[in-house]
Amino acid sequence: MSFKVNREIISSDEVIYDGFQEQAIEFDCILPDYCPDIFKVLKCIITPCIVSKNISENKIGYELVVKANILYQSENSNAVNCIEQKMVFSKSVDVGEELSGAEIRLIPVVDYVNCRAVNQRRLDIRGAISVKITVTGERAEEVISDSYGMNIQLKKEDVSVVGKKLIKEKQISVSDDIDIGYGKPPIKSIIRSDCIVSSVDKKIIANKVIVNGEMRICFLYCSDEENGNVLEKMEFTLPFSQIMDVDGVDDSYDTTVSANILGCELSSKQNSDGEMKTVSVETDICLTAVAVRNNSIRIVSDAYSTTYPCECVKSECSVRTSPEKCCEIHIERITVKTDDNNISSVYDAWSKVKNSSVITDTENGTITLAIKLANSVVACDNSGKNVVLENEHTLEHKFRCKDITDKTTVIPDVDVISVTYNIDDNGNIELKCEVRICINIRRIYKFDAVTEIKIDDTCEKKQEDYALKMYFADEGETLWDIAKKYSTSIEAIMEENDCPENCGKILLIPIVS
Repeated sequence: MSFKVNREIISSDEVIYDGFQEQAIEFDCILPDYCPDIFKVLKCIITPCIVSKNISENKIGYELVVKANILYQSENSNAVNCIEQKMVFSKSVDVGEELSGAEIRLIPVVDYVNCRAVNQRRLDIRGAISVKITVTGERAEEVISDSYGMNIQLKKEDVSVVGKKLIKEKQISVSDDIDIGYGKPPIKSIIRSDCIVSSVDKKIIANKVIVNGEMRICFLYCSDEENGNVLEKMEFTLPFSQIMDVDGVDDSYDTTVSANILGCELSSKQNSDGEMKTVSVETDICLTAVAVRNNSIRIVSDAYSTTYPCECVKSECSVRTSPEKCCEIHIERITVKTDDNNISSVYDAWSKVKNSSVITDTENGTITLAIKLANSVVACDNSGKNVVLENEHTLEHKFRCKDITDKTTVIPDVDVISVTYNIDDNGNIELKCEVRICINIRRIYKFDAVTEIKIDDTCEKKQEDYALKMYFADEGETLWDIAKKYSTSIEAIMEENDCPENCGKILLIPIVS
Protein backbone atom coordinates (compact mmCIF):
# COMPACT_ATOMS: atom_id res chain seq x y z
CA MET A 1 0.00 0.00 0.00
CA SER A 2 1.51 3.32 -1.08
CA PHE A 3 1.91 6.24 1.27
CA LYS A 4 1.94 9.85 0.04
CA VAL A 5 2.67 13.11 1.87
CA ASN A 6 1.85 16.69 0.85
CA ARG A 7 3.91 19.52 2.29
CA GLU A 8 3.56 23.27 2.80
CA ILE A 9 6.11 26.00 3.45
CA ILE A 10 5.31 28.22 6.44
CA SER A 11 7.03 31.62 6.41
CA SER A 12 7.19 33.97 9.36
CA ASP A 13 8.80 37.30 10.20
CA GLU A 14 11.62 36.95 12.68
CA VAL A 15 13.72 39.65 14.33
CA ILE A 16 17.24 38.47 13.55
CA TYR A 17 19.08 41.50 14.94
CA ASP A 18 18.12 44.19 17.43
CA GLY A 19 20.87 46.38 18.82
CA PHE A 20 22.68 49.71 18.95
CA GLN A 21 25.85 51.04 17.38
CA GLU A 22 27.53 54.13 18.79
CA GLN A 23 29.45 56.85 17.00
CA ALA A 24 31.52 59.41 18.88
CA ILE A 25 31.39 63.04 17.67
CA GLU A 26 34.69 64.86 18.16
CA PHE A 27 35.79 67.78 16.01
CA ASP A 28 37.08 71.33 16.03
CA CYS A 29 35.28 74.06 14.14
CA ILE A 30 37.18 77.09 12.87
CA LEU A 31 35.02 80.10 11.99
CA PRO A 32 35.21 81.34 8.40
CA ASP A 33 36.65 84.81 7.89
CA TYR A 34 33.23 86.36 7.23
CA CYS A 35 31.85 85.29 10.64
CA PRO A 36 32.22 87.61 13.66
CA ASP A 37 34.14 86.52 16.74
CA ILE A 38 32.54 84.30 19.37
CA PHE A 39 31.51 85.88 22.64
CA LYS A 40 28.83 83.44 23.86
CA VAL A 41 27.66 80.05 22.59
CA LEU A 42 23.84 79.85 22.75
CA LYS A 43 23.07 76.40 21.39
CA CYS A 44 24.57 73.49 19.48
CA ILE A 45 21.99 71.60 17.43
CA ILE A 46 23.04 68.12 16.26
CA THR A 47 20.98 66.50 13.49
CA PRO A 48 21.97 62.91 12.52
CA CYS A 49 20.65 61.21 9.41
CA ILE A 50 21.19 57.90 7.60
CA VAL A 51 21.57 58.90 3.95
CA SER A 52 22.31 55.49 2.43
CA LYS A 53 22.67 51.82 3.26
CA ASN A 54 23.81 48.69 1.48
CA ILE A 55 23.78 44.95 2.13
CA SER A 56 26.65 42.57 1.55
CA GLU A 57 26.03 38.97 2.66
CA ASN A 58 25.77 39.20 6.47
CA LYS A 59 26.79 42.85 6.78
CA ILE A 60 24.91 46.14 6.70
CA GLY A 61 26.88 49.17 5.58
CA TYR A 62 25.51 52.65 6.01
CA GLU A 63 26.51 56.29 5.78
CA LEU A 64 25.75 58.52 8.75
CA VAL A 65 25.71 62.29 8.16
CA VAL A 66 25.81 64.47 11.25
CA LYS A 67 24.99 68.16 10.82
CA ALA A 68 25.98 70.57 13.58
CA ASN A 69 24.46 74.06 13.79
CA ILE A 70 26.09 76.28 16.41
CA LEU A 71 24.20 79.42 17.46
CA TYR A 72 26.34 82.10 19.05
CA GLN A 73 26.61 85.82 19.72
CA SER A 74 29.51 88.20 19.26
CA GLU A 75 30.54 90.82 21.82
CA ASN A 76 28.42 93.98 22.05
CA SER A 77 25.86 92.59 19.61
CA ASN A 78 22.48 90.95 20.07
CA ALA A 79 22.57 89.33 16.65
CA VAL A 80 22.32 85.51 16.53
CA ASN A 81 24.95 83.99 14.29
CA CYS A 82 24.97 80.44 12.98
CA ILE A 83 27.82 78.29 11.76
CA GLU A 84 27.15 74.90 10.17
CA GLN A 85 29.42 71.89 9.96
CA LYS A 86 28.87 68.42 8.51
CA MET A 87 30.53 65.14 9.37
CA VAL A 88 30.22 61.93 7.37
CA PHE A 89 30.81 58.50 8.90
CA SER A 90 30.87 55.16 7.11
CA LYS A 91 29.71 52.38 9.41
CA SER A 92 29.00 48.67 9.17
CA VAL A 93 27.57 45.93 11.36
CA ASP A 94 27.72 42.15 11.02
CA VAL A 95 24.35 40.63 11.98
CA GLY A 96 25.56 37.07 11.49
CA GLU A 97 22.78 35.95 9.12
CA GLU A 98 21.87 36.15 5.47
CA LEU A 99 20.15 39.47 4.75
CA SER A 100 18.58 38.87 1.37
CA GLY A 101 14.97 40.10 1.50
CA ALA A 102 15.31 41.39 5.06
CA GLU A 103 13.60 44.58 6.29
CA ILE A 104 16.17 46.94 7.84
CA ARG A 105 15.44 49.90 10.14
CA LEU A 106 18.20 52.36 11.09
CA ILE A 107 17.22 55.11 13.53
CA PRO A 108 19.92 57.57 14.73
CA VAL A 109 19.47 59.33 18.09
CA VAL A 110 21.60 62.02 19.75
CA ASP A 111 22.84 60.77 23.12
CA TYR A 112 24.52 64.00 24.20
CA VAL A 113 26.47 66.97 22.85
CA ASN A 114 28.81 69.50 24.46
CA CYS A 115 30.06 72.61 22.72
CA ARG A 116 32.52 75.20 24.03
CA ALA A 117 34.47 78.10 22.62
CA VAL A 118 38.22 77.41 22.81
CA ASN A 119 38.89 80.96 21.69
CA GLN A 120 37.11 83.66 19.69
CA ARG A 121 37.54 81.75 16.41
CA ARG A 122 37.47 78.11 17.41
CA LEU A 123 34.80 75.76 18.73
CA ASP A 124 35.28 72.33 20.33
CA ILE A 125 32.35 69.90 19.91
CA ARG A 126 32.05 66.55 21.66
CA GLY A 127 29.09 64.18 21.66
CA ALA A 128 27.76 60.75 20.76
CA ILE A 129 25.19 59.29 18.37
CA SER A 130 23.44 55.94 18.86
CA VAL A 131 22.02 54.15 15.82
CA LYS A 132 19.28 51.65 16.65
CA ILE A 133 19.45 48.77 14.18
CA THR A 134 16.52 46.40 13.73
CA VAL A 135 16.60 43.65 11.11
CA THR A 136 13.52 41.57 10.39
CA GLY A 137 14.05 38.51 8.23
CA GLU A 138 11.96 35.65 6.98
CA ARG A 139 12.09 32.18 8.46
CA ALA A 140 10.70 29.26 6.46
CA GLU A 141 9.73 25.83 7.75
CA GLU A 142 8.34 22.84 5.89
CA VAL A 143 5.34 21.09 7.45
CA ILE A 144 2.93 18.35 6.38
CA SER A 145 -0.47 19.51 5.13
CA ASP A 146 -1.94 16.13 4.11
CA SER A 147 -1.12 12.44 3.63
CA TYR A 148 -2.74 9.33 2.10
CA GLY A 149 -2.51 5.53 2.47
CA MET A 150 -1.54 3.07 5.19
CA ASN A 151 -4.85 3.75 6.96
CA ILE A 152 -3.41 7.03 8.19
CA GLN A 153 -5.55 9.20 10.47
CA LEU A 154 -4.87 12.92 10.52
CA LYS A 155 -5.62 15.72 12.93
CA LYS A 156 -5.76 18.93 10.89
CA GLU A 157 -5.83 22.58 11.92
CA ASP A 158 -6.28 25.79 9.96
CA VAL A 159 -3.62 28.40 10.71
CA SER A 160 -3.15 31.93 9.41
CA VAL A 161 0.37 32.62 8.21
CA VAL A 162 2.18 35.45 6.47
CA GLY A 163 2.25 34.68 2.78
CA LYS A 164 4.23 36.54 0.20
CA LYS A 165 6.04 39.68 1.34
CA LEU A 166 7.13 42.46 -1.00
CA ILE A 167 9.57 45.23 -0.03
CA LYS A 168 10.50 48.17 -2.22
CA GLU A 169 12.61 51.26 -1.48
CA LYS A 170 12.94 54.35 -3.64
CA GLN A 171 14.79 57.58 -3.06
CA ILE A 172 13.31 60.77 -4.48
CA SER A 173 14.29 64.44 -4.49
CA VAL A 174 11.83 67.27 -3.91
CA SER A 175 12.77 70.89 -4.47
CA ASP A 176 10.98 74.21 -4.62
CA ASP A 177 11.44 77.96 -4.21
CA ILE A 178 9.27 79.55 -1.52
CA ASP A 179 8.69 83.30 -1.27
CA ILE A 180 8.32 84.47 2.35
CA GLY A 181 5.93 87.30 1.37
CA TYR A 182 5.99 91.06 1.36
CA GLY A 183 5.07 91.38 5.03
CA LYS A 184 8.33 89.81 6.23
CA PRO A 185 11.79 91.45 6.36
CA PRO A 186 14.56 90.19 4.04
CA ILE A 187 16.67 87.21 5.08
CA LYS A 188 20.18 87.84 6.34
CA SER A 189 20.90 84.26 7.44
CA ILE A 190 18.94 81.10 8.26
CA ILE A 191 19.54 80.19 11.89
CA ARG A 192 17.86 76.78 12.07
CA SER A 193 15.47 74.64 10.06
CA ASP A 194 13.35 71.57 10.58
CA CYS A 195 11.63 69.29 8.11
CA ILE A 196 9.24 66.44 8.88
CA VAL A 197 6.79 64.32 6.90
CA SER A 198 3.38 65.37 8.18
CA SER A 199 1.25 62.97 6.13
CA VAL A 200 1.57 60.02 3.72
CA ASP A 201 -1.25 58.50 1.68
CA LYS A 202 -1.14 55.59 -0.73
CA LYS A 203 -3.19 54.04 -3.50
CA ILE A 204 -2.64 50.52 -4.80
CA ILE A 205 -3.06 49.54 -8.43
CA ALA A 206 -1.69 46.52 -10.28
CA ASN A 207 2.09 46.33 -9.74
CA LYS A 208 2.26 49.93 -8.52
CA VAL A 209 1.96 51.96 -5.31
CA ILE A 210 1.00 55.62 -5.76
CA VAL A 211 2.32 57.74 -2.88
CA ASN A 212 1.15 61.24 -1.99
CA GLY A 213 2.44 63.14 1.00
CA GLU A 214 3.27 66.46 2.56
CA MET A 215 6.29 67.84 4.37
CA ARG A 216 6.12 70.57 6.97
CA ILE A 217 9.13 72.86 6.80
CA CYS A 218 9.85 75.54 9.37
CA PHE A 219 12.87 77.78 9.78
CA LEU A 220 14.15 80.62 11.93
CA TYR A 221 16.04 83.40 10.21
CA CYS A 222 17.80 86.60 11.13
CA SER A 223 16.96 89.81 9.30
CA ASP A 224 19.15 92.90 9.21
CA GLU A 225 16.77 95.77 9.79
CA GLU A 226 17.67 99.36 10.57
CA ASN A 227 16.57 98.82 14.18
CA GLY A 228 18.91 95.89 14.63
CA ASN A 229 18.90 92.14 14.03
CA VAL A 230 15.43 90.60 14.28
CA LEU A 231 14.55 86.91 14.43
CA GLU A 232 11.61 85.68 12.33
CA LYS A 233 9.99 82.26 12.06
CA MET A 234 8.36 80.86 8.93
CA GLU A 235 6.42 77.68 8.23
CA PHE A 236 5.13 76.19 5.01
CA THR A 237 4.16 72.84 3.51
CA LEU A 238 5.67 71.11 0.50
CA PRO A 239 3.77 68.31 -1.26
CA PHE A 240 5.36 65.30 -2.93
CA SER A 241 4.10 62.40 -5.01
CA GLN A 242 5.66 59.33 -6.55
CA ILE A 243 4.77 56.11 -8.34
CA MET A 244 6.62 53.07 -7.00
CA ASP A 245 6.91 49.94 -9.13
CA VAL A 246 6.24 46.93 -6.89
CA ASP A 247 5.98 43.76 -8.98
CA GLY A 248 3.09 41.54 -7.90
CA VAL A 249 1.32 43.99 -5.57
CA ASP A 250 -2.45 44.48 -5.78
CA ASP A 251 -5.28 45.37 -3.42
CA SER A 252 -5.18 41.89 -1.85
CA TYR A 253 -1.98 42.91 -0.04
CA ASP A 254 -1.86 44.77 3.24
CA THR A 255 0.49 47.60 2.23
CA THR A 256 2.19 50.23 4.37
CA VAL A 257 4.32 53.12 3.13
CA SER A 258 6.77 55.15 5.18
CA ALA A 259 8.71 58.26 4.20
CA ASN A 260 12.04 59.06 5.82
CA ILE A 261 13.76 62.39 5.15
CA LEU A 262 17.42 61.83 4.31
CA GLY A 263 18.35 65.46 4.00
CA CYS A 264 16.82 68.93 3.89
CA GLU A 265 18.82 71.95 2.79
CA LEU A 266 17.53 75.53 2.88
CA SER A 267 19.23 78.54 1.34
CA SER A 268 18.13 82.12 0.71
CA LYS A 269 18.26 83.98 -2.57
CA GLN A 270 16.89 87.09 -4.21
CA ASN A 271 13.35 87.25 -5.52
CA SER A 272 12.24 89.00 -8.71
CA ASP A 273 12.42 92.36 -6.91
CA GLY A 274 16.04 91.83 -5.91
CA GLU A 275 15.24 91.22 -2.23
CA MET A 276 16.46 88.25 -0.17
CA LYS A 277 12.97 86.91 0.34
CA THR A 278 13.08 83.56 -1.43
CA VAL A 279 14.01 80.27 0.22
CA SER A 280 15.29 77.44 -1.95
CA VAL A 281 14.44 74.00 -0.53
CA GLU A 282 16.22 70.77 -1.51
CA THR A 283 15.07 67.55 0.16
CA ASP A 284 15.87 63.87 -0.28
CA ILE A 285 13.28 61.33 0.83
CA CYS A 286 13.45 57.54 1.11
CA LEU A 287 10.09 55.86 0.45
CA THR A 288 9.63 52.32 1.73
CA ALA A 289 6.66 50.17 0.72
CA VAL A 290 6.03 46.89 2.56
CA ALA A 291 3.24 44.68 1.18
CA VAL A 292 2.14 41.54 3.01
CA ARG A 293 -0.56 39.03 2.16
CA ASN A 294 -1.87 36.64 4.81
CA ASN A 295 -2.74 33.07 3.86
CA SER A 296 -4.79 30.43 5.64
CA ILE A 297 -3.36 26.93 5.30
CA ARG A 298 -4.30 23.56 6.77
CA ILE A 299 -1.56 21.71 8.59
CA VAL A 300 -1.33 18.30 10.25
CA SER A 301 -0.85 18.60 14.01
CA ASP A 302 -0.96 14.87 14.81
CA ALA A 303 -1.23 11.52 12.99
CA TYR A 304 -1.40 7.76 13.51
CA SER A 305 -2.21 4.64 11.55
CA THR A 306 -4.97 2.22 12.57
CA THR A 307 -2.97 -0.65 11.03
CA TYR A 308 0.77 0.03 11.33
CA PRO A 309 3.09 1.43 13.99
CA CYS A 310 3.47 5.13 13.33
CA GLU A 311 5.86 7.78 14.63
CA CYS A 312 5.30 11.53 14.17
CA VAL A 313 8.08 14.08 14.22
CA LYS A 314 6.68 17.38 15.43
CA SER A 315 7.98 20.92 15.52
CA GLU A 316 6.71 23.92 17.47
CA CYS A 317 6.09 26.61 14.88
CA SER A 318 6.10 30.29 15.78
CA VAL A 319 4.24 32.45 13.33
CA ARG A 320 4.17 36.22 13.51
CA THR A 321 1.24 38.11 12.13
CA SER A 322 1.71 40.85 9.57
CA PRO A 323 2.47 44.21 11.22
CA GLU A 324 -0.51 46.00 12.70
CA LYS A 325 0.09 49.76 12.80
CA CYS A 326 -1.71 51.99 15.28
CA CYS A 327 -1.21 55.76 15.21
CA GLU A 328 -2.58 58.39 17.57
CA ILE A 329 -2.00 62.11 18.11
CA HIS A 330 -0.92 63.11 21.60
CA ILE A 331 -1.08 66.71 22.83
CA GLU A 332 1.43 67.42 25.59
CA ARG A 333 1.76 70.70 27.47
CA ILE A 334 5.23 71.46 28.79
CA THR A 335 6.35 74.33 30.98
CA VAL A 336 9.81 75.80 30.44
CA LYS A 337 10.66 77.84 33.50
CA THR A 338 12.44 81.20 33.20
CA ASP A 339 14.60 83.15 35.63
CA ASP A 340 12.92 86.10 37.32
CA ASN A 341 10.10 86.20 34.73
CA ASN A 342 12.34 88.23 32.45
CA ILE A 343 11.20 86.91 29.03
CA SER A 344 9.53 89.52 26.83
CA SER A 345 8.97 87.48 23.65
CA VAL A 346 9.52 84.05 22.08
CA TYR A 347 10.95 83.66 18.59
CA ASP A 348 10.94 79.89 18.17
CA ALA A 349 10.47 76.62 20.05
CA TRP A 350 10.98 73.01 19.09
CA SER A 351 11.01 69.54 20.62
CA LYS A 352 12.96 66.46 19.60
CA VAL A 353 12.43 62.85 20.61
CA LYS A 354 15.45 61.82 22.66
CA ASN A 355 14.39 58.23 23.38
CA SER A 356 11.35 56.05 23.94
CA SER A 357 10.63 52.83 25.81
CA VAL A 358 7.78 50.32 25.58
CA ILE A 359 5.93 48.81 28.55
CA THR A 360 3.59 45.90 27.72
CA ASP A 361 0.88 44.96 30.21
CA THR A 362 -0.52 41.61 29.07
CA GLU A 363 -2.95 41.35 31.99
CA ASN A 364 -4.75 44.61 31.23
CA GLY A 365 -4.12 44.57 27.47
CA THR A 366 -2.22 47.86 27.26
CA ILE A 367 0.95 49.09 25.59
CA THR A 368 2.47 52.20 27.17
CA LEU A 369 5.13 54.37 25.56
CA ALA A 370 7.38 56.51 27.76
CA ILE A 371 8.81 59.23 25.51
CA LYS A 372 11.51 61.69 26.54
CA LEU A 373 11.44 65.03 24.72
CA ALA A 374 14.32 67.51 24.56
CA ASN A 375 12.81 71.00 24.35
CA SER A 376 14.46 74.23 23.20
CA VAL A 377 13.21 77.82 23.15
CA VAL A 378 14.80 80.88 21.50
CA ALA A 379 13.54 83.99 23.26
CA CYS A 380 14.29 87.60 24.07
CA ASP A 381 14.60 88.88 27.66
CA ASN A 382 13.53 92.23 29.02
CA SER A 383 16.96 93.73 28.38
CA GLY A 384 16.74 92.90 24.68
CA LYS A 385 19.20 89.99 24.78
CA ASN A 386 18.49 86.76 22.94
CA VAL A 387 18.61 83.63 25.08
CA VAL A 388 18.13 79.89 24.58
CA LEU A 389 16.21 77.94 27.23
CA GLU A 390 16.18 74.12 27.44
CA ASN A 391 14.65 71.31 29.43
CA GLU A 392 13.71 67.65 29.15
CA HIS A 393 10.25 66.21 29.67
CA THR A 394 8.87 62.67 29.73
CA LEU A 395 5.35 61.91 28.58
CA GLU A 396 3.37 58.68 28.60
CA HIS A 397 0.86 57.47 26.05
CA LYS A 398 -1.22 54.33 26.42
CA PHE A 399 -2.68 52.10 23.70
CA ARG A 400 -5.33 49.48 24.42
CA CYS A 401 -4.66 46.29 22.45
CA LYS A 402 -6.21 42.84 22.45
CA ASP A 403 -4.39 39.52 22.44
CA ILE A 404 -0.96 40.78 23.48
CA THR A 405 1.50 38.45 25.17
CA ASP A 406 5.07 38.62 26.39
CA LYS A 407 6.03 37.45 22.86
CA THR A 408 4.36 40.42 21.17
CA THR A 409 6.86 42.65 19.38
CA VAL A 410 6.22 46.41 19.54
CA ILE A 411 8.27 48.84 17.43
CA PRO A 412 7.59 52.52 18.24
CA ASP A 413 7.75 55.38 15.74
CA VAL A 414 7.41 58.86 17.26
CA ASP A 415 7.52 62.32 15.64
CA VAL A 416 6.85 65.81 16.94
CA ILE A 417 4.52 67.33 14.34
CA SER A 418 4.31 70.88 15.66
CA VAL A 419 5.10 73.07 18.67
CA THR A 420 3.21 76.23 19.61
CA TYR A 421 4.07 78.47 22.54
CA ASN A 422 3.03 81.37 24.73
CA ILE A 423 4.17 83.14 27.91
CA ASP A 424 1.89 82.28 30.84
CA ASP A 425 0.81 84.52 33.72
CA ASN A 426 3.84 83.48 35.78
CA GLY A 427 6.30 84.52 33.10
CA ASN A 428 7.15 80.93 32.16
CA ILE A 429 6.96 79.58 28.61
CA GLU A 430 4.22 77.06 27.93
CA LEU A 431 4.74 74.69 25.00
CA LYS A 432 1.95 72.80 23.29
CA CYS A 433 3.49 69.82 21.50
CA GLU A 434 1.58 67.81 18.92
CA VAL A 435 3.20 64.36 18.93
CA ARG A 436 2.39 61.61 16.44
CA ILE A 437 2.83 58.27 18.20
CA CYS A 438 2.75 55.07 16.17
CA ILE A 439 3.34 51.47 17.19
CA ASN A 440 3.94 48.55 14.86
CA ILE A 441 2.59 45.42 16.54
CA ARG A 442 3.59 41.92 15.56
CA ARG A 443 1.83 39.16 17.46
CA ILE A 444 3.22 35.64 17.65
CA TYR A 445 1.21 32.43 17.59
CA LYS A 446 2.64 29.01 18.43
CA PHE A 447 1.32 25.64 17.33
CA ASP A 448 2.56 22.10 16.87
CA ALA A 449 2.94 20.87 13.32
CA VAL A 450 3.95 17.47 12.01
CA THR A 451 7.10 17.65 9.90
CA GLU A 452 7.65 13.93 9.33
CA ILE A 453 5.52 10.74 9.48
CA LYS A 454 7.35 7.42 9.82
CA ILE A 455 5.30 4.23 9.26
CA ASP A 456 6.67 0.75 9.78
CA ASP A 457 4.81 -1.26 7.14
CA THR A 458 6.84 -4.40 7.87
CA CYS A 459 4.54 -5.34 10.75
CA GLU A 460 0.94 -4.70 11.62
CA LYS A 461 -0.47 -3.65 14.97
CA LYS A 462 -1.78 -6.50 17.12
CA GLN A 463 -5.55 -6.60 16.82
CA GLU A 464 -7.65 -6.81 19.96
CA ASP A 465 -9.90 -9.82 20.44
CA TYR A 466 -13.08 -7.78 20.69
CA ALA A 467 -15.29 -5.96 18.19
CA LEU A 468 -16.58 -3.36 20.65
CA LYS A 469 -15.23 -1.93 23.88
CA MET A 470 -17.09 0.24 26.40
CA TYR A 471 -15.04 3.24 27.45
CA PHE A 472 -15.56 5.89 30.13
CA ALA A 473 -13.96 9.11 28.87
CA ASP A 474 -11.90 11.25 31.24
CA GLU A 475 -12.58 14.95 31.80
CA GLY A 476 -11.24 16.98 28.87
CA GLU A 477 -10.45 13.91 26.76
CA THR A 478 -11.22 14.36 23.06
CA LEU A 479 -12.43 11.86 20.48
CA TRP A 480 -9.06 12.20 18.77
CA ASP A 481 -7.26 11.14 21.96
CA ILE A 482 -9.57 8.14 22.37
CA ALA A 483 -9.43 7.06 18.73
CA LYS A 484 -5.62 7.28 18.70
CA LYS A 485 -5.40 5.30 21.96
CA TYR A 486 -7.40 2.37 20.55
CA SER A 487 -6.18 2.61 16.92
CA THR A 488 -9.62 3.32 15.56
CA SER A 489 -11.07 6.37 13.82
CA ILE A 490 -13.18 9.30 14.98
CA GLU A 491 -15.70 8.57 12.23
CA ALA A 492 -16.12 4.96 13.44
CA ILE A 493 -16.71 6.07 17.04
CA MET A 494 -19.25 8.69 15.96
CA GLU A 495 -21.07 6.21 13.75
CA GLU A 496 -21.15 3.49 16.41
CA ASN A 497 -22.46 5.88 19.06
CA ASP A 498 -24.76 7.79 16.71
CA CYS A 499 -23.46 11.10 17.98
CA PRO A 500 -21.69 14.27 16.79
CA GLU A 501 -18.09 15.01 17.64
CA ASN A 502 -18.97 16.05 21.21
CA CYS A 503 -20.15 12.63 22.35
CA GLY A 504 -20.89 11.84 25.99
CA LYS A 505 -18.60 10.20 28.56
CA ILE A 506 -19.69 6.60 27.91
CA LEU A 507 -18.62 5.40 24.45
CA LEU A 508 -18.56 2.20 22.43
CA ILE A 509 -15.16 1.80 20.78
CA PRO A 510 -15.18 -0.23 17.52
CA ILE A 511 -12.17 -1.91 16.01
CA VAL A 512 -11.07 -0.59 12.61
CA SER A 513 -8.85 -2.69 10.40
